[in-house]
Amino acid sequence: MSKLILSAGMLLMLSVAAACGQGTKDPLPVTLGYAAKPKPTGVVKSYELEVAKSTWELLPGVNVPAIVYNGTVPGPTIRVKEGDTLRIKVKNEIDKDTSIHWHGLHVPNAMDGVPGVTQPPIRPGETFTYEFVAPHAGIKYSGGVAAAAFRQVGEFDPQFVVIVSPLHLPYPGQVFTSGHSAYTTPLGHVTVARDMLERLEELLPQGMRMLMLREDREHSVEIELPFLQRALRRPFRLLPLMLGDQTWAVVHPLAQSLAQLLANERSLLIASSDLSHFYPAQRATQFDAELLRRIVDLDPEGVLEAEEHGVGFACGRGAVATVLSAALRLGANHARLLRYAHSGEITLDDEAVVGYGAVGIYRRSKELA
Repeated sequence: MSKLILSAGMLLMLSVAAACGQGTKDPLPVTLGYAAKPKPTGVVKSYELEVAKSTWELLPGVNVPAIVYNGTVPGPTIRVKEGDTLRIKVKNEIDKDTSIHWHGLHVPNAMDGVPGVTQPPIRPGETFTYEFVAPHAGIKYSGGVAAAAFRQVGEFDPQFVVIVSPLHLPYPGQVFTSGHSAYTTPLGHVTVARDMLERLEELLPQGMRMLMLREDREHSVEIELPFLQRALRRPFRLLPLMLGDQTWAVVHPLAQSLAQLLANERSLLIASSDLSHFYPAQRATQFDAELLRRIVDLDPEGVLEAEEHGVGFACGRGAVATVLSAALRLGANHARLLRYAHSGEITLDDEAVVGYGAVGIYRRSKELA
C-alpha cells in the first residue's frame, strides 16, 4: 500500500553536507545536520542605515516618539538572493547604544547583533558594518503549508518514505541520492534505505544512473524530515531522490521504476517543491493556481508543460511530475488541494513572493470516487 503527498517545501532548516561522485555500495557514516552554509554568488549588495529618533504617525493625527531607520518605521526593505554578500553600514544617531539583530536568520555569531555578547554595542555617533552571506529563507514561510500536508499522514504507518526533490546545484547527471547512511535532525536519525535504492537503480533503464552526493548544500529533501519525524508514529526508512534533469525523459522512467519498486510496499511518496518565485503576489497567485490545478487534475505532463508555456512555475516541477506519475501507476485516482499560501502573507510585502502549496493524492474506492 502506498500513500502519496505533495508538500510545500524548499526552505532550509537543516542540511547534511556534498561532493558529487560515482555511486558506492559501501556504508557511509551518519552526517549530523547543521544550518547549511549558502554558496556565495559573488554579488555584493551594500546598504547604509541611519538609526535616529523621530516621530511616527501611529494613527491619523496621532504622532508618537519612535526610533526610525533611514527615517521610516519599519525600516527600508532589503532584498537579496541566497548566496549574495550583504554589507550593511549602520550609523547610530541616537543618544544610546544600539545594534541590529537579524532575527530568524542564521548568520555568523559576530554578525548576530547582540550587544555585549556577539558584538560591542554601537555607541552614539559611531558606525558598525554587518557583513554576511545571505542564508536560505526560514521555514516560517512554508512551514504552515507543509504542516497541512503532513497532518494527513498521522494514522499512516509507512515502512519507506520516498522524497523526490529538485537538485539546485549544478552537478552533471540526471538522478542523485545521498551518499550518507542517514540524515540527522534534532529529532533523531533517519536511516537511508540503501538496499531499496540499489534495487531502484537496477530497475532504471540502461544508461540511466543514480549518482551519490556527500556533504552537499541541497536542502529540499531534509526540509521535510522534521515534519515526518513528528507526524509519523514509528521510525521509517528514507529513499532521498534529487533530480538534476527534470524533463519527461527522466521523469517517466523514474516514476515507472518507483511504482515497480513500491508495488507491494507500505510507502509514502513526497514531492518537495516551491511554486513561483519573486512575482508580485497577484500574479504569483495566478501562476500557482494554474500549476496546482494541473496537479489536482493528476496531470504530470501538464505540470512540466506549464513552465514551457509560461503559465505556471515550480522549482521541483520534475519532482512533482515524478510523484504524480508514480502515484497514477500505483492506483491514485483523486487529489485534493489542502492549503495554499505565499511568503508575502508572512512578510506583509507582496512585491515579490514565493508560492507554496500542499496537495494530497489518494486512491479512492469506486464507491467514493
